[in-house]
Amino acid sequence: MNGQRARVRLSSADTRSYPGLAGNSIASQPDPATLVRVILQGSQSVPTPGKPIGYSMPAFPSLSNAELGAVATYVRNAWGNRAGPVSESEAKEIRRRLRPTD
Repeated sequence: MNGQRARVRLSSADTRSYPGLAGNSIASQPDPATLVRVILQGSQSVPTPGKPIGYSMPAFPSLSNAELGAVATYVRNAWGNRAGPVSESEAKEIRRRLRPTD
């Protein structure tokens, strides 16, 4: 399949089951902790009768704090979203809070 046809096939795929990122409340809320948690720990939707296989987002725990902040900042400001940046130190603090304590 040539590149043009592959792009058409991908762009016409049914993505209505995935939550959109444009205007997404998790991406645009003032506190980025939930978005950072989803990036670090991943997320999985609950299967329903209409969609018996839940969709999931993989976890990215190996991102550095700088990379984590950059990804979160991108999501918070792409697709028409307008939210504050997530600094490396803020990403580090959120990661620290998410670690289980013994």
